[in-house]
Amino acid sequence: MKYVMVFILPSWVVHRKWCIRVCGGYHREIDELIDFPGKHDLGARDPQVFLRQVRMVKENYGSIGVCCYLLHHILDELRNQLVSYNAIGFDEDTIIQTLVENRCSSIIPFSLKLIMRKHGADANLLDRIRRYLEHIMSSICNSAVLTEVVNNILQDSRIETAISVAKINSVVGELVNRVEHSLSKIVLEKYGIEKYSEILNSMRLVKPVLTITLTRFFHTLFKKIYRPRSIDEARNIILSFEDKLVENITRCIEKNKAPKECFSSVIEQLEF
Repeated sequence: MKYVMVFILPSWVVHRKWCIRVCGGYHREIDELIDFPGKHDLGARDPQVFLRQVRMVKENYGSIGVCCYLLHHILDELRNQLVSYNAIGFDEDTIIQTLVENRCSSIIPFSLKLIMRKHGADANLLDRIRRYLEHIMSSICNSAVLTEVVNNILQDSRIETAISVAKINSVVGELVNRVEHSLSKIVLEKYGIEKYSEILNSMRLVKPVLTITLTRFFHTLFKKIYRPRSIDEARNIILSFEDKLVENITRCIEKNKAPKECFSSVIEQLEF
């Protein structure tokens, strides 16, 4: 079973509403281009794809198309931040206030930031992109309008699932850090600094794999066996595994097995 991070992006209803309102028109084909299966949101992450798509959109749909293209990526990034901030306990008012105070710079797509910094486009296109971006930000980056945009995105029932997933992922990260801290303390007391350094180095190597495996384990656990009534209940279940993980790894180390082998063993035990 593969671990998959689920992203639920704003529906095209939201994109259509704000594209018409901010850009003065709408072309569904632009949403289809950005959200094409297998290349979903690739333009937001890859500057070359971004520029290629912008040029194609400009040629086929003109200024309104380019505006809608930029706005689509900005709304997607806003949605991602709503999920991330909610997962660590921020309410919508705090999120909106933070965005406005920072002039919404954090919801500008990575590709666009890179292009603006390194001037990856010809001067004429770069100037157009800057103007469209300034227009979009001046249109949405104020408390009243941003509140409406956020409420529109949060009306999608799928976002609650995405927030729950993000919260579980966050708690798993906390669990892994606690295991690392507890294990380091035990090993330092029992074996001294040399073994302690070896354990830390091994932990750093396997930490990403351990985090992914634990995340998959708990998502499956909650889906198939437990159905926590709240995130707090899920958090308590996840953190209750700390002692078991530390105990199993410590017992393995006491048998003079290599730390990396011990971590791998514990990971395998969590597989369904």
